[in-house]
Amino acid sequence: MYRLLLVDDEYRIVDGLYEVFSAFDDPELQVHKAYSGEEAIAILSGTRIDIVLSDIRMPGLSGLELQDEIVRRRQECKIIFLTGYDESELVRKAVREGAINYILKSEEDTVIIDAVKKAIAGIREERRSKKFLETAKLQLSLALPVLRGEHLKKMCEGSRTVQSLTADMFDDMAERPDLSKPVIPVLGKVDAWRPNDSSADRLLLLGAIENIGEECFKDFIILKAVFDDRSFVWALQPTARAREANEKSGPASMQLYVPSILETVQQIVSEILQMTVSFATIREPIPWSRLQAGYAGMHKAMARKLDGELIVVVDVEEAHDRDEQSLQSEQQIRTLFGRLLEEGGLQPEGVEECFRIIGEIQQLLAVSNLDRSLYSEMYVSFVSGLLFQLNTRGGSGGAPGADRVWRLLDSDYIFHPEAGLEEAKKLLAGWGEWRKAERMEASSRIVATVNRYIEEHLSDDLSLTVLSKKVFLNPAYLSRVYKARTGQNLIDHINDRRIAKGKELLDGTLMKVADIARSVGFDSPAYFTRLYKKMTGLTPQEYRDAVIGNQVKNEQGS
Repeated sequence: MYRLLLVDDEYRIVDGLYEVFSAFDDPELQVHKAYSGEEAIAILSGTRIDIVLSDIRMPGLSGLELQDEIVRRRQECKIIFLTGYDESELVRKAVREGAINYILKSEEDTVIIDAVKKAIAGIREERRSKKFLETAKLQLSLALPVLRGEHLKKMCEGSRTVQSLTADMFDDMAERPDLSKPVIPVLGKVDAWRPNDSSADRLLLLGAIENIGEECFKDFIILKAVFDDRSFVWALQPTARAREANEKSGPASMQLYVPSILETVQQIVSEILQMTVSFATIREPIPWSRLQAGYAGMHKAMARKLDGELIVVVDVEEAHDRDEQSLQSEQQIRTLFGRLLEEGGLQPEGVEECFRIIGEIQQLLAVSNLDRSLYSEMYVSFVSGLLFQLNTRGGSGGAPGADRVWRLLDSDYIFHPEAGLEEAKKLLAGWGEWRKAERMEASSRIVATVNRYIEEHLSDDLSLTVLSKKVFLNPAYLSRVYKARTGQNLIDHINDRRIAKGKELLDGTLMKVADIARSVGFDSPAYFTRLYKKMTGLTPQEYRDAVIGNQVKNEQGS
């Protein structure tokens, strides 16, 4: 959104320019007007303005003084000056102070329009400049650890594969993990919180444990994920320097090294934080694709522990004896079920993609040896997700066949999810058509409301900003909805109705053209005349003269 402020003490100039710029069907341009420098300051105080188009000479606060005030406030807006004649000294001063352009008032509207377009292009370019990119990079670097943690967690749970860890997720790390080399997962769990620890305290303490781990595992690249308010996972991989040293001392040293460091972490946590934490790790490093197997084994071992502050070393082969192909199939199917819910079954544009994903799931199941109980678990989670989508829309009322969602949880479908998925496809198809009809009806109501308001307020401000507030939408979205539903730009419809009403008044009244212009919403009679001629081929006066001439001829003929 770009905001343009028009400033001039001559009402006809401000109103004429306002009509010119308001005629743009551009939801990204919002136009404001002020009839003095003081009024402009009041608007600038309450609204972020991007471009100021101002007269350079005005009584009271002049254009140059307005510019000084904008500079003093450090408001980042472009200033274009209008001048009645060539005032070289004033113009030079304005440009030295930061004005980007000046235009003679005698110039055509197109020159002024082009100057504003150029200013918008400059703003757009600045927004892409290094400052904004650096800010975005900083924000991304802060978000990347969270993003990596979420992916690591889902990999441990089996709903993501190693392919979900893309290279750009490690841009903030001094050394990136090598996904082609093995990893050492560690599961940590706080044995018990201290009696007076609040939720905020617990988050801080988990962060402190994480920091202690990073300090102790300086020779490792670490990815971290928090599972709940007590459990967390670290994925460890020796740095290049540590791998080189390890090759000299033998592979057994690294297997002993990780548990010994975990003991150090426990000791520091106990001494500094006054609490205990237990760890589970694996006997030998595993491929990243086996993280789910490693996590399952560590989680099972941790659940069996009898005391706190223990370190359990797990053999992944014993803990998880499924073959690699079966594990990968499960991860792929879990991922597809997750994507199925992300697509949004209640959105018409997502239905075809949902069908495609269901087809992929069915194909994978046909060639894999997935445990039936796991398949049933994934299916039930999917159905629960559909129910959640219905409930977040305010309940299932209105959605066709919504009562049949509960049938998807019948035991026959749970034990035979293939049949349940086929039934789900029928529901999704019905919901897609229902949502299309619902959207069409909603857009029709919006258009009817806007058209009714336009018809009743032709003499008032009918800017996109005003109309969007009447239907509680943002201007850009209203513009798109109106064009999609009617095939006509909103500003074109407004101009059609205003010119049609003006034509009625020219036909049936003796009002002056200037009064008719104002009565149909044109502050500038000159702009009304130009638009009328553009749309009808005649000026208002020419049209009226033609009507009167025809009436005289008819009277003479009769």
